[in-house]
Amino acid sequence: MLKRGFLGVMAPIILLICFAVIMGVAVDEALAKEKKNITIILWHILKPSEESFKRVVEKVYDVNWTEVSAGQSKEKLEEILKSIDPAKTDLVYSYGTTVALATKKTIKDIPIVFNIVYDPIGAGVINSWEHSGSNIVGGSIKVSPEAQLKALRMIVNFKKLGVLCNPKEKQAVLGVEEFKALQDKFGYTIVVADFSSLEELNNAMRVFDEAKVDAVMCTSASMILTNAEAVANALIERKLPALSPVIEVAQKGVFMGLGANYANLGEKVGEIALKVLAGEKPNDIRSVTLEKFDMIVNLKSANKMGTAVPEKVLKLATEIIK
Repeated sequence: MLKRGFLGVMAPIILLICFAVIMGVAVDEALAKEKKNITIILWHILKPSEESFKRVVEKVYDVNWTEVSAGQSKEKLEEILKSIDPAKTDLVYSYGTTVALATKKTIKDIPIVFNIVYDPIGAGVINSWEHSGSNIVGGSIKVSPEAQLKALRMIVNFKKLGVLCNPKEKQAVLGVEEFKALQDKFGYTIVVADFSSLEELNNAMRVFDEAKVDAVMCTSASMILTNAEAVANALIERKLPALSPVIEVAQKGVFMGLGANYANLGEKVGEIALKVLAGEKPNDIRSVTLEKFDMIVNLKSANKMGTAVPEKVLKLATEIIK
């Protein structure tokens, strides 16, 4: 009788415990992050933009990341794109204009999110900021050429403006065209020097020497970023103040940078990716750029050139390299 009574009392409790365990497992499964497969295609190496992008996406999804670099080779990029399996890929992230254009051309049945593209409309990555016209959407590092010219004019009242460009990179060519269009408005003459390999750097500098330019504008070419220290040293040797719309170029030695904070843009693009992964079509999502930009002043380079930096410029700077 004692055992039967004990079991009679405990049975409901045991049932409740079992029910709670079962429900706990069910809740854990419900709270578990959905798994996604995302491929990151780089032109060169991983940047803060990709790191912040990943952090945003991982807050919502359990992601299996595949990171591949084209090593600045279009042939390798083609091989990478051909190897992507649509059945095993939920999203493709493409870094830079060259990668974005190739990805858009090759991949039609997987959503694509691009980042660090200077002029996505001019380059043909998207049709408009509001509607891309295809399966791609993303973020731009575009800084208005007027803002770049005004920033450089705070240092030197240039009449001859050198523009360093890699003619093999579409976004760099677009930058040249923008500076050409503003010659009359800002009262300067443009001198373009091509730079598509490190071996051509001396020839490009010779163009600036012969034209006696007063300052230099670097376009957003990856060739300049890859060889930023060499470019900076060549400009410093000639005492030429220069500005780049890629702040990392200034961090590596070029006098001034006015551009997008890659980590901040990566977060914005991560938010776009969450919308895509939730089922929204890329064509229905607005591509983005940043409203505020970082200004980097490399005071170390300025001192080497003997260039005075006005106090108002130092106050505007988000980073001063000493």
